[in-house]
Amino acid sequence: MSSSHHDDDRHQRHLDGVWHLCHTVIDALPRGTMAMARTGAFWDRHEARMTDPEQARAFAAELARIRTVDTVVNALDEQRTAVGLSKAALARAIGSDASVVRRLLTATTSNPTLTTVAEVAAALGLKVELVPMNETEKVEMTHPMLGTSATATSGAA
Repeated sequence: MSSSHHDDDRHQRHLDGVWHLCHTVIDALPRGTMAMARTGAFWDRHEARMTDPEQARAFAAELARIRTVDTVVNALDEQRTAVGLSKAALARAIGSDASVVRRLLTATTSNPTLTTVAEVAAALGLKVELVPMNETEKVEMTHPMLGTSATATSGAA
């Protein structure tokens, strides 16, 4: 095995570990919530791991994915309930199988395409928009992903 191939394997195992860690943290939280006390041995180990820029970047990227999907899926399901539409009726509205909508709204590891989200949102009278993160979110996600400190990009929106 070549040295670069060995390094690639080690890097992938490292990222797999970060992915697992992130899911362990997020899966411990009730659906739709992301806030919890960050004290104890687990968080001490987590903070130590986050001193590695690559682990911090990978964790922040996964955190952004999980928070975004969770927020969008919850909003879609809340709107579906508010307008009194069944999952099957919503599926018919977007020309899809009911299983697609059920998976979107109930799967714990949902990864919907933007196309599906846009179609479901439109059928529910919603549209998808991007909004700036607040400063806390930037510190948790943007800064580690860019490898910058909080002060380096605080003026950027």
